[in-house]
Amino acid sequence: MFVSLDGASKFEAEPFFVARPGDVAIAWEAYGCDGLTRVGYTRRVQTAGFDKRRYLESPNGQMASNVTLARDGAGSLFAAWASWTPGPDPAQPQVGVSDIHIQFASWPAGQSGFGAPIELSEPIADSLYDKPWMLVTADDVIVVSYSDVRRGGILAVSSTDGGASFQRGVVDQARANLSALCLDGRPGGVFVTYFANRSIRLAHTADGGLTWSAPVAAAVSDPSGGVAFQDPTCVANGDEAWIAYGRTHDSYDVPVERLFAVHVAHMTLGAPMPDSDVTALDGSGAMRTILDAGDPAPDGGIAGGIAPGFLLFPQLARWTDGSLGLAAYRAASEDAGSADAVYVISSDGGRSFGKVIPLVTGLTPTLQRHVPDWLGDYFGWGPTAAGLGAAFVDNASGYSHVVFDEAVPAK
Repeated sequence: MFVSLDGASKFEAEPFFVARPGDVAIAWEAYGCDGLTRVGYTRRVQTAGFDKRRYLESPNGQMASNVTLARDGAGSLFAAWASWTPGPDPAQPQVGVSDIHIQFASWPAGQSGFGAPIELSEPIADSLYDKPWMLVTADDVIVVSYSDVRRGGILAVSSTDGGASFQRGVVDQARANLSALCLDGRPGGVFVTYFANRSIRLAHTADGGLTWSAPVAAAVSDPSGGVAFQDPTCVANGDEAWIAYGRTHDSYDVPVERLFAVHVAHMTLGAPMPDSDVTALDGSGAMRTILDAGDPAPDGGIAGGIAPGFLLFPQLARWTDGSLGLAAYRAASEDAGSADAVYVISSDGGRSFGKVIPLVTGLTPTLQRHVPDWLGDYFGWGPTAAGLGAAFVDNASGYSHVVFDEAVPAK
């Protein structure tokens, strides 16, 4: 089901969704016909269809991107996103971007839509905050992580009063980015994973984001291939966390790195390193069954690099029974129509994964940013009442639009 098609935008990318029984909300980055990007969103309550597409604008006429959503137990919906001033080239607005802030808006239960946004990030001159990620804990604490690219570090803010006020916390003071949060299922319990110094790190909070454990390495770059500068994602249960990340032979500063493999690392709170790390997908889509243990960078690489295919933007989700679902875009080449969106399932805690299952075919693995068929940097993948759902980009028409699919059944 296409959910983002609307005359107000030329194309849409970077979808995110949150689902509770009887309530599904989807948001995306909408490239307006007037040259301004906004947060597009729609919501489906009970058995009704999705609402009309609506839009959130950033303050002061800024662009909007990297939206994430969260919902509390009472039904209030929250959105967090980055607002930014584009660079001088309208064809490449992301080049030379400046003055990035993290915005927040709430849709209180029983109301008709989002209220005016407020800034979550600390206001400093020419700020460069990036990549917000938000969730609500089991005891209804809002937690938002993001990076401070100008000064360095992964930061977090939290609210115990539905977004009326926030407190700040520091996760890591190293130069880092691409944070993603996951719930551990306990009151105040959250893991965060992120990219730092060519490694994937993990930290934990037990108090809703006020204080964080010392970060540990889930994976590091080594001669077999660098840890990719693409958003890692995680899922958790109690003290256990699983982290999906990519390996690449591309330079970390290219527009989009091609992954030769996607790994899932399994870590336990308090342990100094992963207790297992399995290659779940390689660039051809074939399954690899090697299970390594010990050091934080156990994979041995793939001879010949990424040929003949590659992967983009892996996402990890977890069923209530503990099974893991790993999804990614998979490309046979860089040609139009050569890519698909696929997923694999693990029923043994990430030690191995089953056959590759396609979600959609005929996509174009665009490796440039902010063009009409851009895939974005991530897509929505998570549990729904039906099992797992996916909100991803279909660009087969030459223009990117967001599709929502609940075709992954409950296990």
